[in-house]
Amino acid sequence: MTIGVAAMTCVSCDFVTSDNGDLDGLWQMTFMEDLRTQQVTDARDKMVAWAFQGTLVQMNSEQIEEVTGEFALEEHSLRIWNLNHFSHATGDTLMTDMTILRTLGIYSQEPSFHVLELSKSTLRLENDSVRISFRKY
Repeated sequence: MTIGVAAMTCVSCDFVTSDNGDLDGLWQMTFMEDLRTQQVTDARDKMVAWAFQGTLVQMNSEQIEEVTGEFALEEHSLRIWNLNHFSHATGDTLMTDMTILRTLGIYSQEPSFHVLELSKSTLRLENDSVRISFRKY
């Protein structure tokens, strides 16, 4: 009887795995460089964070409650799309105002980044607009 209950319990469990390697988890932005203006921002006190799990990314800061989207990590490329802003007042809305997202390092609706470095403790991304450095929590 006990074996049957244990077997039924295990059969009904969904175990989700990810092929994201070191990317999965919570990352704090440390520096951001706008490559068009060469302005470097020390972001350590800005509380900007990106979190990756499965195929979902979540971003937030002191100024932005929550932005969620989907992502794909392929070789040395990170692609993000379907960015939505969540607010307790309005719910989910598709992001169309990119000026709001610049504090998060996002300069377009579907950004793609070259992964310069990815380890258990460091993530560095770059595209034509921005270079971003993160440390893992």
